[in-house]
Amino acid sequence: MAEGHLRSWRPLCVLPLTLTHRHLRLEWCHARGNWTVVEWNQVVLRDKSRFSLSSDDNRVRVGRPCSKRLNPVFALRRHTSPPGMMVWGAIGYNTRSPLVFIRGTITAQRYVHDILQPHVLPLMQRLPGAIFQQDNA
Repeated sequence: MAEGHLRSWRPLCVLPLTLTHRHLRLEWCHARGNWTVVEWNQVVLRDKSRFSLSSDDNRVRVGRPCSKRLNPVFALRRHTSPPGMMVWGAIGYNTRSPLVFIRGTITAQRYVHDILQPHVLPLMQRLPGAIFQQDNA
């Protein structure tokens, strides 16, 4: 690996995006390319992080040059995460949701019942005209 100027890295984990997904994301970006700070201040972004609760996190390593992180050859495509705990939260200009801790797998029904109804709806009701931006939505 040293002779090939390679280092050991964890592969980038990505969702397999279809051409339709890519097209819709590009359209979304183009439509908002000239937004002002005032318009972006109306956006509420959400994200989540998963933490493994076991000592075996099934890490996979790949040998790649430092500059090739986004190269699809070195990406690991996956649809699910290993068992663990997820932390969910949302932020916006001068606001944030509480952190929500979720054990196990989250289904669409559980997402609506445990996150959208108790946390997102009250947050968005306090922000008239705000846009709730979800990834993969």
